Formats: sequence, C-alpha cells, structure tokens
Amino acid sequence: MSFHFFSQTTSIAMTSMVRGAPLYKRIAVPKHIFVLAVVVSDGVNFLLSLIPLALLIVLLRHPLTPALFFLPVSLLILVAVTTGVSFIVATITVFFDDLTQFYQVILQAVMYLSALFYPISIVPPGWRIFIDANPMYHVVQLVRYPVYYGALPPVASIVCASLAAAVALAAGVWLFTRNSDRFVYYV
Repeated sequence: MSFHFFSQTTSIAMTSMVRGAPLYKRIAVPKHIFVLAVVVSDGVNFLLSLIPLALLIVLLRHPLTPALFFLPVSLLILVAVTTGVSFIVATITVFFDDLTQFYQVILQAVMYLSALFYPISIVPPGWRIFIDANPMYHVVQLVRYPVYYGALPPVASIVCASLAAAVALAAGVWLFTRNSDRFVYYV
C-alpha cells in the first residue's frame, strides 16, 4: 500500500513538468506547484484508501495497539520521501525524456528489494545487505509494523527512513530549484 503510493505518485509526477509546459510557458506560475499537486492529490487518495483498511482491521478483529499512533509519523516520512523523489524524477525527465520508460524498470527492482511479497527471513544473509541498503524497505517497514504487527518499527528502520526522507527531500528541492528556470528551453 505504501509502496504503491510511492510508485504511482513518482511515476505521475515524473511527467508533470512536461505536461504543464503549455501553462508555465504562458503564465508566470511557481513550477513547484505542478509536482506538489500530484503529491497532494495522490496523498488524498492514499488517505482515503486507509478507510477500507481500517474497516478490515475492525471487521477481522485485528488487535488495535498503541503502535497505531506512530502511523502519522510513518506517513509523514513516506510523503517526504515521495515528494523528494518526485522532484528529482520530474527534473531529470525534462532533460531526458527516456527516463519515463527506464523508471518503470527501476521501480520494479526497488519493489523486489523492498521485501513486499516475501518474508525477509527467506533471504540468505549474504544477500540481506541489498535489502537493508534500500531506503524504501525501511519506509515500508514504518507503515507495516504498526498496521500488520501491532508494534513499533525497529529503530534502525526509523533512522534509515528518516535519513532517506531528509536527503531525498533536500536533494529533490535543490535539484528542481536549480534547474527550473531552464525547463522552458527543453519542453
């Protein structure tokens, strides 16, 4: 669920600057709005998708634990990572349009390295480093632990996900701001 939000939002935000070019070529608007509009609209959809999840938790009598109070922090970190990566891919796509096809392959690899469909226990110890090095694995754990396991996520996942969010957001905003004046020449 959290990875779906990440992949869908970044994929749509990737082309937001190219699709919005006719508007910002004619009218002086802040270019950040195009990427942020995608993140906010997909964020609202994500929050609405939590309603059926909450109903299922209640109907299936899944125990409601205090760890669920950590969920807003998890979602904030998820949105920060997604926003940062959205700014990065939106900027790169303006200059290299082929990224749109290549990005789907990257998302597929990140998805398999996030241990979404298999338990982490089946991964051999020598290969575990690839999963631990993936920031999205830790972000997914921040949402998975409170909802599915009823426990707080491991401290290592909280630290790695928070660091990934800070780096992605800072790098994304910096890259976008630095290059946004040149967008009109490439779209």
